[in-house]
Amino acid sequence: MTRRFEDVEEGDELPTRELFLAKDQVRAYARAANQWSPRFTDEEGARREGLPGMITPACSAAWGRPSAASSSRGAPSVCAGP
Repeated sequence: MTRRFEDVEEGDELPTRELFLAKDQVRAYARAANQWSPRFTDEEGARREGLPGMITPACSAAWGRPSAASSSRGAPSVCAGP
């Protein structure tokens, strides 16, 4: 059964979902979103910033409140693939 937005209460546990994003896809999105930080475009640049590798830009502000991107919790999404 698919849950609808109206059926979700604050504090409800929601299932996680895995999504494969190739590094080229992340770079293309970062360019389109004007996010030029090495953490989004360069594997070694991201490591120099203390990350395990390239991460995906936060796009939470597109679907949530603007502060969602800066207040999100959890590990960053690490990119895999070519």
